[in-house]
Amino acid sequence: MYAAFLMWAIVVGHLAVGIGAAIGVGSLLAATQGGPITDTGFVTLVERIFGIWAYVSAWMLWRGHIGGEFGQEGKGA
Repeated sequence: MYAAFLMWAIVVGHLAVGIGAAIGVGSLLAATQGGPITDTGFVTLVERIFGIWAYVSAWMLWRGHIGGEFGQEGKGA
């Protein structure tokens, strides 16, 4: 049950980071078409999403919640 939760959390985190990045890149590309950027809130949001996800991933790796146990069935482990 715990492993399923961790896998679900990893998938949801990656989706959130991917969606945030897509919105941010799309907005930056739209900004290159001309007019001045008046609202840079999307940049701050994407930076915070990446930062939080990096901290969560690092903590999970450090504590051993994710790591070598996934995909190691056939390697004599």
